This record gives sequence, structure tokens and C-alpha cells, in this order.
Amino acid sequence: MVRNAIAVVALWLCACTQPSGSERLPAQASAPQFSRPSAAAGAPASSAAALPSGSAEAGAPDAAGAGEPAGSASAAAPPPASAEPLPAVEIENVGMHIGGGPNDAATKAPIRQAIQAHYDELSACYRLAENKSRKATFGVDLRVPAAGGPAKVEKVRFGLKGEGINECLTQALERIALPAPPSKQPTVVSYSLRFSPVSGKR
Repeated sequence: MVRNAIAVVALWLCACTQPSGSERLPAQASAPQFSRPSAAAGAPASSAAALPSGSAEAGAPDAAGAGEPAGSASAAAPPPASAEPLPAVEIENVGMHIGGGPNDAATKAPIRQAIQAHYDELSACYRLAENKSRKATFGVDLRVPAAGGPAKVEKVRFGLKGEGINECLTQALERIALPAPPSKQPTVVSYSLRFSPVSGKR
């Protein structure tokens, strides 16, 4: 009888310790799955973000575009002198009137001298004349600032034809610094030049 009791207890214990099939399935489904980490997953994060050699970093300014565009600083500079010899033409001042006066020789002299110093630039424009064998008069109004300096050219009058000749002469005159008017007010100076070709030297 004792043996029978022990056998019953052993069978009962075995029945209690072995889970049923329905209880084992969730345990297998919930078991965590571990995988061996790959070399890429274990690599440092910085290596994934490394840029190829020689490439610019994101957001870094391009060294070539960091400065001003080339040539912007010289946009207002006068054109370079040509290697071509100047035309064989003489220039002389044939008329000047200072608005509001005075119009004596002593008052006109500084204006005449300032422009005369740039006769080479003006004669270079004569290359653009269609007919270089005739005399011609070039007249303008120069609006001179109260403090002096470059004047604004207005009312261009010219007796020669030629593509760009008026623009060339106008720009040359507007680069000349003129003395301050005697009135110390903005003043209009009517000014005329005569271009005379020199025979046998063209």
C-alpha cells in the first residue's frame, strides 16, 4: 500500500511539472530572439556620417563664392588705354559760359585747364567718327556740383556722326573733376570744343 501511495504522488508531481502544449506555445512565441550584431551595426556612428575625401561639409560656404564677384570693384573704372596711336586731331576750347557768372578769363581758366588735361581721352573718342576729315564742334552743358567735382553732362551737341562717339565723349567729360563754382551753388557751364583733323598725319 505504501508503494502504491508513492507511485501516485510521483505521477501527480510529474503531471504538475510538465506544462501542456497550449502553455508551451506562448512561451516559445514570447522568447526573445537574439541575432549576432553585424559589423555595420557595430560601427561608430561617426563613420556613417563621414564625407568622402575632398567634399565640402554640409552648410560650409564655398571658398570660391565667399568673396565679391570678380570685376565688381572695377565696374566704374575708365576703360584701359588703347595701344593704337591717337587720331591726328587738334582740340581747342571755342566757347564757355558760366551760369550766374562771373564770366571773366580768370574765372574760366581753372575749368578750361581741368578739361584740357584730358584732351588725350577726348581725342581717343575721335576714332569713332565716321568722317575724320572734317572739322566739328562738340558742345555740352556741364552741371557742376556746389563743391566741385565730376559734372553731369547734359544737352549734348555734336557735328560728327559715329556710333558711340557721343557716349565716349560724355563719359570722358564726366570723369573730370572740375573746380567749385564761384557762387558755391550747383552751376551749369555751357562748354564747346572744336575738333580739327591735322592734314598728312592721319
